[in-house]
Amino acid sequence: MSVSTDEPNAAPASRLARALAVFGTLVATLAVGVAIGPLAVLVIVAVGGTLLFASTTAAFALGQVVLVALVPPGGALAILVIAEIGLLGVLCSPAVDHHDPGRLLVASLLAGLAVGATGWLTLRSSQAVWLAAGALVVATAFLAYGIHRYERVTLGLVETA
Repeated sequence: MSVSTDEPNAAPASRLARALAVFGTLVATLAVGVAIGPLAVLVIVAVGGTLLFASTTAAFALGQVVLVALVPPGGALAILVIAEIGLLGVLCSPAVDHHDPGRLLVASLLAGLAVGATGWLTLRSSQAVWLAAGALVVATAFLAYGIHRYERVTLGLVETA
């Protein structure tokens, strides 16, 4: 049994969305390149290849994995922040084609900040990485469930009692 993930009615990404994704990839690669040198080419290979063959969310996730693997623990925080901004550009590039991109970007930013703040506060208060990871999973699950319920209500799929 095979599952097709092709969307025949989906419009291809606009040139602006692709340009934003490529620019974000380049920013992340250059930032990592300043920190570790030519090995930063792995960022462009991983993120660019995933953008080409998969989705922006997969490219963002793989970019996070590559950053964690490449950036040294004692590295400059500014370099990591610039690389993360580049990857955020990759993640938010499809929003350009959305009918209300501002609203989508604000909602995405607030959700990301909420989940990140939950993990950071848990780690700062307990100093246990497993507890922070668990809090991130729980916060993400609640956030995803809330979005799911909101979507069902918005689409009129909830029956009244």
